[in-house]
Amino acid sequence: QMIGVELDPITAGIAQALYPAAHVQAESFANTRYPSGHFDLAIGNVPFADIVLHDPRYNSARLAMHNHFIVKSLDMVRPGGMVAVLTSRYTMDSDNPAARREINARADLVAAVRLPSGAHHRAAGTEAVTDLLILRRRESGTRPMATSWETTTAVDLESPRGLETTRINQYWLDHPDRVLGSQRLEVGLHGILGVT
Repeated sequence: QMIGVELDPITAGIAQALYPAAHVQAESFANTRYPSGHFDLAIGNVPFADIVLHDPRYNSARLAMHNHFIVKSLDMVRPGGMVAVLTSRYTMDSDNPAARREINARADLVAAVRLPSGAHHRAAGTEAVTDLLILRRRESGTRPMATSWETTTAVDLESPRGLETTRINQYWLDHPDRVLGSQRLEVGLHGILGVT
């Protein structure tokens, strides 16, 4: 059985037409209500926004919306269940580890892939660097497989102005083969990460 959640009613209608056996709900994932552990698998492209939604059940830590939706997805899958999400690079690279700790308190990071800049340009018109995260929910009280991915490390990357320092998640330093391209800094207000 498949259940889809899509905010835009036109897109929800298209999804329902493409997958008539599925139940597609035209609503915000923030409003979706299922019991904890209801699903075996959750797949999503979480919204990239620095917005905090009020949700005492799933967002007591007041995480940005993209991280909030990852935590909620994890709570909705059973122990052993999987969550696969496309998310902003800031889930992994944010200086503040709070979101990664919330995620790691519930699930193990099984694998991750950093996609190149422009991977979503044709479909979404964005050059943002995105990450595919594959997570497996743990049984309550089980210790995490690893905690190193909760941290970021200062690294020097090439930029148009020469080498510049930025913070990158330790996971990408431990698994450079999972970055599809070379990481660099591009010119921007705060220096924008690019992957080519």
